[in-house]
Amino acid sequence: MRLLEKIKSHYIEAAQKAEFQKFQSDQAHKTNQQKAEAFRSGATAAAKKTKKRK
Repeated sequence: MRLLEKIKSHYIEAAQKAEFQKFQSDQAHKTNQQKAEAFRSGATAAAKKTKKRK
């Protein structure tokens, strides 16, 4: 019975760790998307300013 409890706790721990890593990965992906969008917006705004100055 003790072995079963050990296996169960190990499985639960591994599942929680995997879930947390997926969460971190999703957060990093969202952050990278936001940074890319901000960069594109900034680059577009800079290009428009350059065109207006000419």
